[in-house]
Amino acid sequence: MAEAPAPSAPFEIAVTIDDVPWVGPAYAEGRAKGNAAVIDTLKQRGVPAVAFVVCSREPEAGPVVRQWLDAGFELGNHHLDHSDLSRVDPEEWLDGARACHTALTRWIGKAPRYFRYPFLHNGPTAEIRDRVRGVLTGELGQTIARVSVDNHEWKIAELYGKALEAGDTARADALAALYVPHMLAATAHAQAMARAKFGRDVRHVLLLHQNTLNAHHLGRLLDALAAAGARFVTLERALADPSYAKPDAYAGTKGIAWAYRVSPVTPDAEWTFENESWRALRARFGSAAK
Repeated sequence: MAEAPAPSAPFEIAVTIDDVPWVGPAYAEGRAKGNAAVIDTLKQRGVPAVAFVVCSREPEAGPVVRQWLDAGFELGNHHLDHSDLSRVDPEEWLDGARACHTALTRWIGKAPRYFRYPFLHNGPTAEIRDRVRGVLTGELGQTIARVSVDNHEWKIAELYGKALEAGDTARADALAALYVPHMLAATAHAQAMARAKFGRDVRHVLLLHQNTLNAHHLGRLLDALAAAGARFVTLERALADPSYAKPDAYAGTKGIAWAYRVSPVTPDAEWTFENESWRALRARFGSAAK
């Protein structure tokens, strides 16, 4: 969890926010205030972002959707109920993707451009992977929003939110102090992985979630990334990097970042603190959701 050396060269990165309207422990002042905090942070720094909506979590009136749209941000499809493609019938899963596409089209006034797989699970077999992708990109006309900078922000956020719920501000502050170093390390790793896989750095796509940790501390993260050389770009520009046009060669149950999915597939090289570091974090700060 120690802070990694900051990248010295400028790099481009797109910010994406999953699980809108909310995920994890509740925001003390309500979802609308939590979303407003994230939106305001992005607007104040001029950072473009795409917010990926789990449509069943948003009322038909779409108040949180309207917050994002009114602020000028783009919305993406993150499935009707965030179902795991590795655990449900693929045709049932596709119905959920279609339903969210329809809802977003109604709320936005036009079809959403992007789809993000829940859990980054693209299909447990090549047959399912290709069938689902064909429907998403063909029938629905969506672009798959790949992720290059995967991380464990959601785990820290779960512990952080629970600490605040318990009134333990000291524990929450200690967890917040881990956030930025962890994300800088994840970004540095993604850059190293890109150079190893593609022979160069790429335009990156950062995965974040709509939670209390980001409502409170997203500004610190964005400022640290900028100090490390980040230039924030649109998701459209990031995905125009030729690396994202390569075939998704991975079929399996892991939710892995893009560089691991491109041939030669390297899922076992995934950057993680799932084992010793995560166990130590849970022992120090309390258990989190699985």
